[in-house]
Amino acid sequence: MDPVQLLSLICLYGPTPLAGVLAGMQAMQCKSPWQAFLVGVVGTVALAVVFAVAADYLPIFGFGYANGYVWQMHLIYSPILGLPLGAFCAYQAHQRQAPDQVT
Repeated sequence: MDPVQLLSLICLYGPTPLAGVLAGMQAMQCKSPWQAFLVGVVGTVALAVVFAVAADYLPIFGFGYANGYVWQMHLIYSPILGLPLGAFCAYQAHQRQAPDQVT
């Protein structure tokens, strides 16, 4: 597989995992479990769609698998990653103790 084809595959499948990583990092900083859940879910979906739109309109070296509808694919599949991520971040926010409650 040549590097251009590999880069095209990354642009096609990469927006949702990248969005999940970034939204998860932001959600882990939330104090409330509900806020962490919403940041994880909504952040994953929103960032995945934004990154997919960028992948649609910024072709890499004129070679790619995208036909202009990658954002719809990521809009459909990003909640599959976002819901468990939001639940995990909410659980971690609930388990985390505030600094004044540490014994």
